[in-house]
Amino acid sequence: MRNWLPLCFAAAVFAAPVQAQYIFLDANRDQVCNSADVPPYEEGTIDVWLNTSEDAVGEPAVCPTGEELTLSSYEVVFGLVNITVTGWANSRPEFAQSLGVLTAGRLAYVGFASGGSTQLPPGLYKLGTMSTRSTGGCMQVQIVPGAVFSGTRHDTQFYSQCLGLDGDYKMNLGQDFFDTCLVGNICDSADDPSSSTWGKIKQRYLDK
Repeated sequence: MRNWLPLCFAAAVFAAPVQAQYIFLDANRDQVCNSADVPPYEEGTIDVWLNTSEDAVGEPAVCPTGEELTLSSYEVVFGLVNITVTGWANSRPEFAQSLGVLTAGRLAYVGFASGGSTQLPPGLYKLGTMSTRSTGGCMQVQIVPGAVFSGTRHDTQFYSQCLGLDGDYKMNLGQDFFDTCLVGNICDSADDPSSSTWGKIKQRYLDK
């Protein structure tokens, strides 16, 4: 028998060169990523959000070269455990140019662009909604820096008027910004919930 518990990590890298953006997943549509976000069983949806103006703890994001942290396209790569991406609904009508929706095993990629004609000001934006399917078990969806699909590298990034660390107007996860949040669950033994690491954490903090 399994004991299902929600899990969400906000991975802030404190040695980052600047305070930067935050990209996160939202499984219950409250526009935040926390322990209440659990991947849907069987068929469901998960929203993807990008905050170009703040990091994960709400501190203002700063472009290292001084330009505005605008948004003119997005590309996102997902790592999946026991979940399949079955579709993507783009939530940014300003970005009508599809860069593709790809899946490969435990990976998925999606991208949309404005073609350079639109620059959204710094702020919090819902990028889109992924449709998912799962048969249960230990499920997890996370946003990863990049992966190779059919011999071509794709990265989690967005185009901006900010030059970025490479001077290419691309803000890359894992280089220009680091803050992200996954959704998932942990499987513990129901016979002795305090025996596992997560069980001990839950007893100490979450049951208070």
